[in-house]
Amino acid sequence: PWVSFGISPFGVWKNKDTDPKGSDTRAGQTTFEDLYADPLVWMREGWIDYLVPQLYWSMNYELAAHKTLVDWWANQKSNSKIYIGYGPYKIFNNADNAWDQPNELGDQIAYGNQKEVIEGQVFFSAKSLMQNSLASVVASLKQNAFKEVVIAPLVGAAKKADSIQWKADVHTDAQGTLRVSSIASEWSKYIPYFFNTELNIYEAGAIRATHIPFLGAKNIEFIKGINSYGQLSAPIPVTRMK
Repeated sequence: PWVSFGISPFGVWKNKDTDPKGSDTRAGQTTFEDLYADPLVWMREGWIDYLVPQLYWSMNYELAAHKTLVDWWANQKSNSKIYIGYGPYKIFNNADNAWDQPNELGDQIAYGNQKEVIEGQVFFSAKSLMQNSLASVVASLKQNAFKEVVIAPLVGAAKKADSIQWKADVHTDAQGTLRVSSIASEWSKYIPYFFNTELNIYEAGAIRATHIPFLGAKNIEFIKGINSYGQLSAPIPVTRMK
């Protein structure tokens, strides 16, 4: 039940010249008229957990501008999550010269992040970002678009659940403090919070992606557990045993 089901359709539902509700584009094919699929219905009815329109064009591409399509999809009624599909496979490898600019992908992500209903990114394909030729692009993304560790959003049935249902045998003391001699509770993940100044568990910059051996660090103040749905436990203070 914690698995999300989604579909990634072609990025143009209909062109405006064939349907006034369509996008201001001139794509050679459309999802509705050529592929016989209607993702707007899937979104509206909430039949899928998420939708990833394939917006693999550059920001201002004449026939189907990425910017125009992000605006169009963001304005559609949806009861599913919307992520944008990006095309890093085109970077330095496409007849459209816009993809020769190392900041093209970063600019697209920044634009999508301005839309409240756009909740994430999917890359086709991720292996493109692992190529040595794109090292500078990836470095820029790490410094700008993805400079902080984040917690994945709730998925599946968890969206309707109020809280984590903990097992009765979680090993804590009377105050609810997790004693770290071994990890017995069956959480899927753990989030350690590091603080150098004032404690603030809502500070995203305090989150670190580490493994359980982090416990030797002196400035960890809290740990949160995450279950398979992405639900967080209450913050548990770290007690250091002497």
